Amino acid sequence: MVRVSGGDENFCDDFASLVTSTLQSRLGTRPAYSADDADVVVDIDVKDIYLAASDGVRLNASQTLANTAVGTSLGLVVGSLAGRRTGALIGAGVGAALGLTVSAADAQRVETWAISADICFDRLDEEPVTQQYSASVTDTGMSREDAVMALEDMLSQDLAAAMR
Repeated sequence: MVRVSGGDENFCDDFASLVTSTLQSRLGTRPAYSADDADVVVDIDVKDIYLAASDGVRLNASQTLANTAVGTSLGLVVGSLAGRRTGALIGAGVGAALGLTVSAADAQRVETWAISADICFDRLDEEPVTQQYSASVTDTGMSREDAVMALEDMLSQDLAAAMR
């Protein structure tokens, strides 16, 4: 049986369901609907899910190069039509600057989200064991909802590995 606390009811129910299904698929456990019927009761008390770090903006090198090349080429063509050699040089410069600007505007922040929780294993005929758990995920432009799903999945996978 898996019980989750530390969030709203929907969060706790969804998280408990995810952990239960992960334990079933990875370990072949049977779900119990009461603590009395369970071989193992897992209590997860989520303390916090938080933005741990937010790094600077990262540019994609190949995309930046492509945008700059296209901007330079278009600037060269339009500039040469408008003013021959001088126009072509000015157009190429403006096009390159525009390509870099577009790349910078499209860049995303790198964010690290973390979870901290207390997990209690209460096995039949053994003393309950409580352990602190923390993990983090890092990605570009990760929303809180995406981070919560990734952290829940990570915790359930780690829990299944610990129970082997």
